[in-house]
Amino acid sequence: NDTLVYYGDRVNDYRCWKNEPVHDLMIASTNELSENRLVLYPIYSMGCRDLRTQDLYHTEVIQEAISPEAYRYYEAVRSNSTNVGGLFSPQPSEMRGNIRNRDNKEEIVLGYVSVTQPSVVDRFIDFNYFIFHRVGEEEKGSKMQSVAKQYWHRFFYSGFLPVYSEGPTENVSSVFWDVARCVNCKSFGGTKDKPDWWPNDHR
Repeated sequence: NDTLVYYGDRVNDYRCWKNEPVHDLMIASTNELSENRLVLYPIYSMGCRDLRTQDLYHTEVIQEAISPEAYRYYEAVRSNSTNVGGLFSPQPSEMRGNIRNRDNKEEIVLGYVSVTQPSVVDRFIDFNYFIFHRVGEEEKGSKMQSVAKQYWHRFFYSGFLPVYSEGPTENVSSVFWDVARCVNCKSFGGTKDKPDWWPNDHR
């Protein structure tokens, strides 16, 4: 019916929580190092325009010590997955794990089973303490504008949402709209269900 309902500060779709696992196969060896440890080893990275750098960020790293046989298997998997398609890329190597078909020992079965003792480290990173975040592409794409009341219906179904009003909603020039992806974090797969262990109370 072309009316705006004010929900108050309790409804805020600007900040969400989202879990995004890193599925890259990351392995390393200390055989050629003087110590049996890795120092300043890069695990993964994100760009300075990444939306995750706007506020508090949490990362959890799980490390497992594996056998030399398991290392060689996963190194072959990694090599076959990443070094493909180029003119001078090496030929894919055969991957034989430690899983066998009891009825057909000649059959190649993919996979490797290891029993390990994982160590877990988690960190909270507050990017407000770093000169790191820059205006991202989504923010550059902001198209905030005041919209006449007769166009509200069209804007809503074109992917826009009302952002705020500087006065009564009857004053059409005071209601500003923007692209939904810039104001609704749930459009990126986020959720308003804050984890119990999260340290602050962004709403």
